[in-house]
This record gives sequence, C-alpha cells and structure tokens, in this order.
Amino acid sequence: MRTLLTTGGRGDASDVATVTQCFADAHIQGLWLDIESPDADDYKLLQETFKFHPLTIEDIQHQNQRPKVDEYPDYNFAVIFQADWQGDDVAFREHHLFVGPHYLISVHLDPAPVLTALQDRIAKSPVLTKGQPAFLTYLVIDALVDAT
Repeated sequence: MRTLLTTGGRGDASDVATVTQCFADAHIQGLWLDIESPDADDYKLLQETFKFHPLTIEDIQHQNQRPKVDEYPDYNFAVIFQADWQGDDVAFREHHLFVGPHYLISVHLDPAPVLTALQDRIAKSPVLTKGQPAFLTYLVIDALVDAT
C-alpha cells in the first residue's frame, strides 16, 4: 500500500503516473511516499522511477538489515528500527528511508500507525514540515523513536 503526501495534500499513490509527476515536481512541493508491505510493482517503481541503487532495493527486499546510513550521489539510504512494546515483549520493526534533496520515501513491511497519524497531521497542516524534506525526515524518525 502506498501513501503519497506533498505540501499540496494527498495524492493518488496507486497511480504510477501521479507518483512520477509528483517526483518530478518535488523541488516545488516536496514529496513523502510511504510504502507499506512492498510488492514487485513497488520495487519496480523505486528502481525505475526513482533510480535507486540495486543494493538499496535488495536491502528492503531482504529484511534483518543492520541499522545504517549509506550515502549515494543523489540520496541517502537509512535503515532504522522502531521498538514495538506488546506487554512485556518487544518487537523491532524495520524501516527504510530514502532521503533526497526534495523527497522522503519510507518503506516498511508492517503497518505503522505512528506514520499514518503523522501523515494525517501533515495533511491537515502542511506547515508542520516547514517545507523542508530534512525536517520531514526528522518528524518521521521522531515519530518512530517516540512510538514506544
């Protein structure tokens, strides 16, 4: 499932043409694409539309990565974990972030209610991102870390 958010509001993330156009316009209105439970079409979108390095696509296809930040010429790729407490037990949810100069793409297998809540907050008040992908990235990481 894909969720697309720009400073102009939510977009149709199921339509590849819309995602491609929003990516082309990201320097104008920013872009956050959140992908939950990625499938073959999502991997194709990430590789063909966004031109992400095949190793980063491989990392999101094969879970159990170590936390890391990798630098690529046009973007940074990060693997972070969210602690999900269930009673006395904790599960760690893996999240992958592609951070470019005007966009953020988050990818995760499991539902992330904290990200959905953040998307709703931003959709109601786009000024929360301060128009900066770096601040949006901060908000996403903060939401994941504070989710416990």
